Amino acid sequence: MELSLPSSAVSQCFSLVSLCFCISDPNWIEVYNASDSQDVHIYGVVYTWTLAHNITDQDSLRTLQKTGLILLFLLASSCYIGVLTSSGVFLLDLLGGKKACPGLSRSLHIFMVLLCLCVVSVGGACFYVITCNIRKTDLSTKGFIVIFGESYYISLFALAFSCLAMGFSLRHEDTQQAQLEGYQVIEESGGQCSSTSLQRTGSEVAYTNS
Repeated sequence: MELSLPSSAVSQCFSLVSLCFCISDPNWIEVYNASDSQDVHIYGVVYTWTLAHNITDQDSLRTLQKTGLILLFLLASSCYIGVLTSSGVFLLDLLGGKKACPGLSRSLHIFMVLLCLCVVSVGGACFYVITCNIRKTDLSTKGFIVIFGESYYISLFALAFSCLAMGFSLRHEDTQQAQLEGYQVIEESGGQCSSTSLQRTGSEVAYTNS
């Protein structure tokens, strides 16, 4: 038996895997000392696990402060919501639910793209906050540098795959709609006989049921 997976489901699966990697890998933003290779500080979703009980805590370098911590918690929340939403969209496409509920599938795909865009934007905002805080202190003179970690770049892949999944889903709906619009139903009744014909617009009868 041949197994055929919808393109939208495959793309959404890659997006789901990317988001799971972003949660498990701690390195979203890395602050390191150029003069000391051992002095490295990384921030990400995993970092929030140890601070979930107190949002006012600050890190040892004081590069996050309250604004950075709030952004990190928002980043973690967006990632977890994204994993749950992506799992639901993937199962919906895999089980053929978009045929029964096309509106729900379209809405979830659009929401997933917006959610991934939020993840990327919040990660960038957190990077900006850390960079500004370092410039305000004497850390910049000590050789501390801020760079994006691998998790941030993986989140870009999650966004790209979500966009692909949405594109495949919308194209599938447009194809079905175009196929339906290309035909018209003709019903004829005469005496005790009735017939239904499916005719392509401006062409010959393609299907007849008497």
